[in-house]
Amino acid sequence: MKIAFFGDSLTEGRPGASYFALLPALLPGDELFNYGRGGDAVGDAVERMNALPPNSQFDLAFLWIGTNDVLMKLSPSFSMLRLLRGQERVRGLEGFKTSYRAALDVLRTRSACVVTVSPWFVGEDVSNSWNLELDALSAVVAALSAQFADVRFLDLRTLFRNRLAAEAVIADYYPAGLMGIGRDLWTLSGREQMDRAAAARGLHYTIDGTHLNGRGAEIVAAHFAAAIQDARKGGGRAISY
Repeated sequence: MKIAFFGDSLTEGRPGASYFALLPALLPGDELFNYGRGGDAVGDAVERMNALPPNSQFDLAFLWIGTNDVLMKLSPSFSMLRLLRGQERVRGLEGFKTSYRAALDVLRTRSACVVTVSPWFVGEDVSNSWNLELDALSAVVAALSAQFADVRFLDLRTLFRNRLAAEAVIADYYPAGLMGIGRDLWTLSGREQMDRAAAARGLHYTIDGTHLNGRGAEIVAAHFAAAIQDARKGGGRAISY
């Protein structure tokens, strides 16, 4: 199958470990396209989908976006980066809903099936205010996805929330500024370094509360691969999760 992955830095694979880089070994024979770009919020994804050549068609497409719609509120440095890169302004819940619906409308014309993925975490403490806001965005994604027969929702938040609940200690570390993310981008160049930094910060699945470490990337890749196999069995349409 031709499979596209739309998202932000989690899909691009920088900083942190790349789940996308693990997929070819899990999906031999499939043609995989990475459309992740660091810093993208949902509105940016819509713009990039519209900019694809008209003949860009896929059997299956993943949409994993929304974390930056909250993360970019943490520090003025994040907002400045978006301004310099010409990325769309992050808006509130209703703006997110409108933009996400637009993303689905575009992506459904380019793919026989779409798998939407719940926005990721800002910090592994799932009770912090940022993650409560992301819970609300995830509910919007789930509700919109349920409106279409060719769209299914993969709730990674719940899957990882259950994993985090089993951990003895949860750190409150999260990416508080652009400088910290930039430092990780340039200094953590391999899985060993990433996992060592995560352990030093008390983190289990991320290097900084958001970007994946090696363990997190492996689990995400496994869930994505399982969703793809479900779609293959269903004749090109994903099943419910």
